[in-house]
Amino acid sequence: MEKSLVVVLVLVACVNVYASSGYIKCGHGKIPGWVYRCCGGVPRVISKMAADETCCGKSTFRLNSELCCKGAVFALHKGRFCCGNQLYATNDQRCCKGRVVAKEGDGLC
Repeated sequence: MEKSLVVVLVLVACVNVYASSGYIKCGHGKIPGWVYRCCGGVPRVISKMAADETCCGKSTFRLNSELCCKGAVFALHKGRFCCGNQLYATNDQRCCKGRVVAKEGDGLC
């Protein structure tokens, strides 16, 4: 019982040192969190990202001008929304269980 307690304490101490060092896990390694942001396991240089830019899957997108749909980036347009990883126009299309379909009939999927 005493050996397992020592192992747990050592593991907790290692995790705390790792977290407090400013490094973050990204993909299969660790990266300095003050330089990079991890987007889906891909390191992105923070200083090269715009102020309104954030992760979208493995890439980035601009919050003010783009839309992220499950990892796919699209230009932001009025009346367009995400349906899974696709974009659809609400005036003539609808989203049915993650698929874009034509708006017709009773509206049931």
